[in-house]
Amino acid sequence: LLESDAVGAIDYAENSIKTFETARAWGFKGNAYKMNKEYDQALSCVNRAIALNDPDRRRRAVYYWNRACYKSLLNEKIHSIVSDLKKSIELDQGLAGGLLEEEDLINARLQDTFFTELNVRKPE
Repeated sequence: LLESDAVGAIDYAENSIKTFETARAWGFKGNAYKMNKEYDQALSCVNRAIALNDPDRRRRAVYYWNRACYKSLLNEKIHSIVSDLKKSIELDQGLAGGLLEEEDLINARLQDTFFTELNVRKPE
């Protein structure tokens, strides 16, 4: 999803949700808002995606991961971010490899709690 396409993607997701509300549509809409740097809106959308309890375990993991990222971008409390990351990794252990690489978690990685609670070695 390109930033220039974010507004169109938001419209597309809204129309999709009106037709048939799904967690995937809410997740997509959240991603579009994130690309548009509207992090509060992105967080609201991913909260709805999580509430709909998608039957696909991998997608649920991504929703929790994205929620942690949006919270980090909004400088929300580290314990809430870590909780979402733990839930995400519990659902899909493969996501653990992105803890140090995910750009959207940069604010969270500024806090020692990120490393201690996630049992991740802090880069030197």
